[in-house]
Amino acid sequence: AEYMGERYKKESVLLGGFLIQLVLGTFYLWGGISVYVTSYLRQWDPSLSIDHMSAAFPLMGLGLHLTIPFGVFLAERIGPRNLGFMVILINSFSLFLSSFTTGFYSFVFLYSFIPGMIKGLAYMLPLYCGWKYYPHLKGRVSGITFSGYGLGTFLFNFVAFWAVNPQNRKPTDEVIEGETRKLYFEEDVYMLVPFMLRCLAFVYLLVGLTGSYLLDVPSNHKKSPTLEETDPNNAEYVEMRAPCTLR
Repeated sequence: AEYMGERYKKESVLLGGFLIQLVLGTFYLWGGISVYVTSYLRQWDPSLSIDHMSAAFPLMGLGLHLTIPFGVFLAERIGPRNLGFMVILINSFSLFLSSFTTGFYSFVFLYSFIPGMIKGLAYMLPLYCGWKYYPHLKGRVSGITFSGYGLGTFLFNFVAFWAVNPQNRKPTDEVIEGETRKLYFEEDVYMLVPFMLRCLAFVYLLVGLTGSYLLDVPSNHKKSPTLEETDPNNAEYVEMRAPCTLR
């Protein structure tokens, strides 16, 4: 954020990384809204159960981990801010489109797999920027940014439940699946699922674009990488591509 000047640039980058991780942290929101989505999709497929919809969570994780290794590479090529904008726009648009689906496969593809893959590209982005400004405080930078990841589901749960079930109604539609009794929501609740998904898409877009705008790297890092910097034997190169080596 060049307009803020050198004095506040470091802090703005940390804030931007925190906001990005708030959006990425909604990875775990599925646990809270899955019964609402399942109740909604059962209109078109009464055989659909909460057990079937549980596939959405591991598919999102699969997409996330497939693309994490490419995030820093893209950030170095197109810039962290541009990458952040791209990730947030695609993630929000895919979630928005999922609100119009009526089938299991189309919903899981748009809600889980596409957002999972695109979120993976931004997973290391806050650390990539923060570590450039605080090379000797990498552990602190990691803690601040990933606290956003932990808070994401907690905060956006309130948005989701405000949109889909503001009166906190309980599921009353009883269905026997094998030897198990499952409860789903009635129509007056589950018909608000598309509204909930669109609200989440809008809030993700607002928070994520703000965070992306604040991302930056020091001016001396905005040049094309040299042969030494791209050498796999270089310590910094190896560290930035190894998410497990946070210090």
